[in-house]
Formats: sequence, C-alpha cells, structure tokens
Amino acid sequence: MSERVTNLVQNYIAVWNERDAGKRRRLIDDVFSDECVYIDPNDSVAGRDAIERLVEALQARLPDLRFALAGDVNAHWIRHAVAPAPEKSLVRDVDDYGLSATGFL
Repeated sequence: MSERVTNLVQNYIAVWNERDAGKRRRLIDDVFSDECVYIDPNDSVAGRDAIERLVEALQARLPDLRFALAGDVNAHWIRHAVAPAPEKSLVRDVDDYGLSATGFL
C-alpha cells in the first residue's frame, strides 16, 4: 500500500506543477474523484473542474512556483509535506478515500 500511496502523493504534487493543460487534466482525473473537495485558507472547491480552475489560477498568480516532496509520505493518514521554497513548507492532508484535501498556500 505504501508504494500506491506514495505514487498518489507524487501525482498530486505533479498536478500543481504541470503547466500543460491536457497533461494536468489527466493527472487531476487520476488523483481526484468526481466528489472530491479541496479546502485551503483561501478557497474551498468541489469537483475536478473546480480543482483544475484553482490550479490554473495559482499558476497564473505564481508562475514560477513549483512544489516538491519535502519528506516521507505517511501512508496511514496520507500526510506529506511539500516545499514551495527551501525555507517554507506546507502540509496537505488527503483522507483515506481521496475525497478531501486541506492545504496551506
């Protein structure tokens, strides 16, 4: 299971980094369910289309921003840290069913 979860987390991060709209949408479709919900302090969206718009908006606002895994993936809670810059990190939680994610940008 931990390899499966690690792959999910890597693909989740790839969603935020992918600039090609077609590739990004394929990643979104692989990572998120139709009923997914994403929540961060700035926004709350539901569904794949809304997540796609959220990622596009973030990329337009911060075009040089790239995320990278900043530590090990905790497969039980699917908790991982990603770093937009070496001095900063943020934590995202994805529930066991991939239906919600909480992030801090």
